[in-house]
Formats: sequence, structure tokens, C-alpha cells
Amino acid sequence: MNIPPHKDIAASAPDQIVEIQGSPTKLIGVLIGSILFALIYARLAFGYVSIPANKEYAIYGYGFGVLFFGAIIAITIKRLLSAPKAIITLSPAGYHDTRVSERPIPWEAIREILIWKMHSQRVIVLKVPPEVEASIGLTPIARWTRGGNAKFGADGLSTVANGLNISHDDLLAAIASRATAATAIRKSA
Repeated sequence: MNIPPHKDIAASAPDQIVEIQGSPTKLIGVLIGSILFALIYARLAFGYVSIPANKEYAIYGYGFGVLFFGAIIAITIKRLLSAPKAIITLSPAGYHDTRVSERPIPWEAIREILIWKMHSQRVIVLKVPPEVEASIGLTPIARWTRGGNAKFGADGLSTVANGLNISHDDLLAAIASRATAATAIRKSA
């Protein structure tokens, strides 16, 4: 079942399956911003604007900006093409963010839910045992960014509401309510 973003999914029954889709409007905003930044960096890298004295460093730095925003453009286009599909699924089996893992994270495996903030970005960090993390099949992006995120303070599996048809607060409430329900069931058994 796909519950609209304005409805309180945190109050949904734990046995109910909730699918959260990508928001094409938000993704188009990301795409436009990335294209603009890639063009700005390209313009700087290819000398259309005067470059500081350390020209070689500037060219490499601006070239990296072109590659970085080019990658963001590619990822955003891929997500735009798959926007009607469920990106996050909340089910009795667990929390499944297709951007993070191939299989759901079992609710009872979530040991802690943290919020990590950097600048204006808020990230939900799910702490799970290493054997669970190894068993869910992390996506390449999740594997590559895992160590760097940990060094910045987001030590766990990171998920965001960016580009989705749900707010950060609603997603956090839904995860917390289902993980809490699973923990209560585990303790009573």
C-alpha cells in the first residue's frame, strides 16, 4: 500500500506494508541544481573565467567538481526514471531502503536510531550488528560511503528522505514506531 505523505504512517499497523516512492518534483530540483553547478565548474575548469595563480590545482579542483556533479546528474536521472517505484518499504520483515541494501533490515536488528546533522542535512542512522549489516547486501554506494560517514559521525546505515514523497520527521517517526514495536515484542517473548 502506498500511503500519501500527508497521512501519519507512524500510526500504521506494524503488519501493514507501506511503500514510499520518489518525488519527481524534488528530483527535478536536484537535477536542475546539479546541471547548473556542473556548468559553473566546467566553465571554470576550461578557462572561460580567470583562474587563480595556482592554475594546475584550480583546474583539477574544478574538474573534480564537473565529475562530481556529473555523477549526481546520472544518479538523479536514474532515480527519476524509477521514481514511481518504491524506494523505501516498511513491512513486517523490516526496513528496506533500496538505496542502502538489497534486503530489508529486520526491525528487531535495529539497536539504535540516531539523527546525524551536517550543515542543513539531516540523516537517519540505523545502528545494526555487523552480522546483520553483512547479511542484507549493501549497495555499492552504501559500501563506499560507510567508512567516510562513520568518520564524520554517522556510524551506521544512513538513510534520508531527500527526493522522496515523505518528510524527514515522518520517516523517522515511522521507523522509530515500528522498531520500538519489534523491540517490545522481542522483550516480551
